[in-house]
Amino acid sequence: FEDHTKRNMDALTQLGVIDDQTSKEDAAGYLAVAHLLGPRGAANYKKGINGKDGNGTSASTYFELGRKSVTAE
Repeated sequence: FEDHTKRNMDALTQLGVIDDQTSKEDAAGYLAVAHLLGPRGAANYKKGINGKDGNGTSASTYFELGRKSVTAE
């Protein structure tokens, strides 16, 4: 899982989804979307396209779950 997440992080950086100005919460959100829909799905989400997986789970749902994973107490 760690290797998979690193590959997604590298891809999101190359695609310009995550950069040095991205908050750690948003980075976690985009990584969660990439886990659900792949790096291109995360790039699309950043552009405003709220994709869904085969089970109907939306990018926005995973983005919020990812963000909360950083801020959860």
